[in-house]
Amino acid sequence: MNYHYRKFKFIASIIVIALSIFTLLAFNSYWNNSIQDQSSIINNSENYIAISNTMGKIGATTSEFFIRLFGISAYLFTSITLLIGTKLMFNIKRLNNFNILIQHIFLVISLPLLFAQFPNIELSGQFGLETNNKLILLIGKTGVIILTIVAVFLFFSAE
Repeated sequence: MNYHYRKFKFIASIIVIALSIFTLLAFNSYWNNSIQDQSSIINNSENYIAISNTMGKIGATTSEFFIRLFGISAYLFTSITLLIGTKLMFNIKRLNNFNILIQHIFLVISLPLLFAQFPNIELSGQFGLETNNKLILLIGKTGVIILTIVAVFLFFSAE
């Protein structure tokens, strides 16, 4: 049974690492090809030749969804899958899955809020813009900036 568990763990880690590489390539291709791919995605076109994303239609759809929603913070999904996959594959004890998950959740929430302060919409995504607009109504623009700075400071000072 131990052999089957190790084999399953190894196969699962390869799948998770492959998913991480897939999303990395799709996200990187998004920045160059999003305008061409967007019409095919919106129209739900069956013409796969028109899609320019390196990872095809699935890559174009995945990158469009994640980057539109989370902006540049979508790359954190790539990093968490890569970290968990390497932890599974190499049996690294120093990496704690719970800590990795908590840190990534914090960054997925705070980075879009930080990037929403800049005029480029693709950096923050819809999540960052909506959260920023709601917080501006509650505590004002200066309050949002102070809150973001304090949150990032607490994140880096906490061990």
